[in-house]
Amino acid sequence: MDNIPDEEVESLAVDEAGTPRKGKLVKLVVPILILALCVAAAAWWFLLKPEPKEEVVEVESTTSNEPPPFGEVYLIGDIIINPSGGRRIFMVSVGLEYFDPEMKSVISKREPLLRDNLITLFSSQSREVLTNIKYRRALRARVKKIMDYQLGEGVVSRVFFQKWVFQ
Repeated sequence: MDNIPDEEVESLAVDEAGTPRKGKLVKLVVPILILALCVAAAAWWFLLKPEPKEEVVEVESTTSNEPPPFGEVYLIGDIIINPSGGRRIFMVSVGLEYFDPEMKSVISKREPLLRDNLITLFSSQSREVLTNIKYRRALRARVKKIMDYQLGEGVVSRVFFQKWVFQ
């Protein structure tokens, strides 16, 4: 061992378990290095990765701040009925919204027929239906359906109840 330099002697030295000392150091350093690389890659991925460019496309909005267009309203005056199964009186006025100005004369000519259909509809309803607000939307839809049948599909765009009195 006299001919071997001191550095090589240290490199050939073994620990108590019989394994070289450098091997133990390598087993400790390599996993730490791999862990550090993983942490660096994760940091780059989440922190330094450039955000994808968003392409701005202008789309015309279908909803705007403007109120919907409002057509003309034809008012079918007070309809007074005695609802089925009761002693009470029900009064309603119905407004029909339309956009074609020529339809006013058509609705006016057919008003007796429309009033008759509305009287039949409202008088056939029970007291519960006429007094409960949750049924008004359904009644509005039925009135619209009657108007579409009598005047033609789409002539009346919306139905309004101008008066709604139940006594």
